[in-house]
Amino acid sequence: MCCRVVGAVFVFGGGVAIGITLAIRYRKRVFELCQLEHSLTFISGELKYRHLILADVFGQAAKHCGQVFAQWFIALEHALRKSNASSVREIWFSSLQQLSKSSHLRSSDLLILDSLGGTLGVVDLDTQINELAIVTKQLHDIREKAEHELAGRMKLVITLCSVIALLLIILLF
Repeated sequence: MCCRVVGAVFVFGGGVAIGITLAIRYRKRVFELCQLEHSLTFISGELKYRHLILADVFGQAAKHCGQVFAQWFIALEHALRKSNASSVREIWFSSLQQLSKSSHLRSSDLLILDSLGGTLGVVDLDTQINELAIVTKQLHDIREKAEHELAGRMKLVITLCSVIALLLIILLF
């Protein structure tokens, strides 16, 4: 009987832990959207006022953003500096694939960033800055919506995982 109780406690604790882990992922996504929004605003300012080339802009952005995006911007900077025949679009797309593995952003968030790769370094400066503003606004709207839903989703995920763990306990014992 004692082993069953201990097993039930472990199953329930595991369910709660999974729920908390998923809730933390939601929170990290909101945080990363905020960081990304600030980074794109910084990039826009660097392009507009300092008139730097893209590799230098990404190098500067890496110094002013969070860990996940710093690595991404550094990789973009290095790829742009050593690219022989690759276009900015190709470099941007391949770096987004790497970013998708290291961040908590959804594929829909990355799709918005993907559209930015077609204009950076290709069109005139004003169009690049306007496109950055549009993408930043879209990310801002997504972040606000995610922040609004955050508390409810966190409670829902933790509760749902706890209930599933309880049902599993009932079924097994």
